[in-house]
Amino acid sequence: MKYQYDAYISFSDRDNIESEGYEGWVTNFNKFLTSVLTQLLNREPKIVLSSEREAAKKEHGYTTEELLKNTGAFVSVLSDNYIQDEKSLDELELFNKHHQEKIRFFEESEQQEGTGLFKAVKSPIDRAQQPDAIKSLLSFDFFRFDSEQNTFEELVSYFDSSAKKTYWLSLVDLAYHIYYVVSDQERVVDSGRTVYLAETTPDQSPYRNIIKRELESHGFKVLPSSPLNVNSNEIENEIKNYLKQSSLAIHIMGEQYGNHIGVSEYSLPEIQNMVAAEYCEENNKKEAFIPFERLIWISPILNVQDEKQKVYLSQLKKDIDSLSDAEIVQTPLAVFKSIAYNKANQDINNLKRKLAQKANNQKKSVYLVHGKEDLQAVAPLKDWVTKNGLDLIPSIFEGDQFDLVHKHRNNLAQCDGVIIYYAHYNEQWVRIKLRDLIKAPGFGRKSPLDTTAIYMGLEDSNVKELSVDQGLIVIENEGDFKSHLMEEFLNDLLN
Repeated sequence: MKYQYDAYISFSDRDNIESEGYEGWVTNFNKFLTSVLTQLLNREPKIVLSSEREAAKKEHGYTTEELLKNTGAFVSVLSDNYIQDEKSLDELELFNKHHQEKIRFFEESEQQEGTGLFKAVKSPIDRAQQPDAIKSLLSFDFFRFDSEQNTFEELVSYFDSSAKKTYWLSLVDLAYHIYYVVSDQERVVDSGRTVYLAETTPDQSPYRNIIKRELESHGFKVLPSSPLNVNSNEIENEIKNYLKQSSLAIHIMGEQYGNHIGVSEYSLPEIQNMVAAEYCEENNKKEAFIPFERLIWISPILNVQDEKQKVYLSQLKKDIDSLSDAEIVQTPLAVFKSIAYNKANQDINNLKRKLAQKANNQKKSVYLVHGKEDLQAVAPLKDWVTKNGLDLIPSIFEGDQFDLVHKHRNNLAQCDGVIIYYAHYNEQWVRIKLRDLIKAPGFGRKSPLDTTAIYMGLEDSNVKELSVDQGLIVIENEGDFKSHLMEEFLNDLLN
């Protein structure tokens, strides 16, 4: 064992008062944390509560300073009581003094992981009131947000549905962070893959934590590494600096609009989205283009009662500028986690194609949309695309359904022109593809498609009428492929 004690839990005695036969809050917290750490360490952890400090000192003949020096992790149970408790504040400063120089390779949160210092937030405290030693650390929140009342509540029940989304997720996350400090196990982080996971409103914080943990478990570096300083005039620069380190940004929209930041008229989620959109615009104009994309998640079960948030979400879906290089995703959390992982994992290769396209004088790309049964039938079309010096984006059929939908939308966001090949499928299939063309701005397009066409290998007057009404070029060719029929599409694409 690297330390005499694995962890020290610092708290105000007023936060551990027993009532009506129930154990104190910190007593339960310690019991649950010990249980999780036992599973991770394959042994029972040695944890000292601040109320047991004198006994621990006596056992080893330590001074307070020596005790803390021989402890791996220090957990502050942050509350209104804690910030007024001199004993707690003194031991926090003492631990920080002797551990701030410890080096631990944990790139996504060097300050927090390197010192072994953590804050478990029992009740929300304004950052300006927090002790300097833990002010900039990531928060492990052990309270819930009541979106209907717009209030925060301490959790008194540990096993209901609300506790599972907040208390236990935070507890497990904290346990893992302590584990990496006190064990010889290093967390594997691929520093080449970095995601900016935007801070969100309190009602969505549990879901942000789930997504963060999912990404980190796959080796992604997740930023911000510490809470954004909402009291700073430099918050936009702070956000932009994080974005410059990332290849993907994820924004989570909540039920509430959120509080205005400083003298600004915007909330923190909107400011982050605005800065990310601006960064995309600046980035796309540079010669040295840096691969970067965004996902905006809006849960389909979001219960938005806040009128300002209703207006904001409505405008967000319509505003092409704010959707620069962004894709709005409205799926359940389980599906979005898969989309986010695939996007983060594959965006490097996908965006390299954009880089190559930019370097090749904006070589035009054509997305060929067709069914699996038509793989052989579209071969002449594929040959025509490549022979005319165009970049072919083929339809993909391998993978799970959600992944395929995600790739389809991404292709619509990135291509210059679209050809829908119609032969085996019915009118409903065509209607879906035509609707996707209309929704392309919501998938991240920042400009209209150069041209769109439907290649009809099967005569169908209804499909033809639908396509004409939507402004598509209709290419009627039931027999062998005839390249001259493609001239209108090619001219529109290149001119």
